[in-house]
Amino acid sequence: MQNIMKYSKMLEELGYSKEAANKHIEIVQEIMDYNFATKSDFDKQALATKHDFELVRIEMNALAKELRVEMHDLATELRIEMNELRQELRGEMNSLKVELQSDMKSIGDKLTIRLTGVMVVLFGMMASFQHFIG
Repeated sequence: MQNIMKYSKMLEELGYSKEAANKHIEIVQEIMDYNFATKSDFDKQALATKHDFELVRIEMNALAKELRVEMHDLATELRIEMNELRQELRGEMNSLKVELQSDMKSIGDKLTIRLTGVMVVLFGMMASFQHFIG
């Protein structure tokens, strides 16, 4: 209130009438009330901003928790799929092993038969050769 009276007196000293000085101060005060922020306005805005930040922090924490759960689920799913693939590969490798062993036995049997045949022929040739020679 003292400032208003001080400003009014200054305007009167400049040549304004008391009524004009008071009206001028009233207009300026009205303009300031509608266009200037007060400390209270800043405090309210700071409080609202803190609240907004708190809401964002809460939302970010919730999203982080959801992401951790989703990542855990994906990791579990991946482990299950990897174990299934491991089992499938082991089964295929065992099948190939059995097939390879069977093929090797079959080849061994065929070689034995052929070698036996070659030996029979060789013994026959040796016997014939001895018969002609001796």
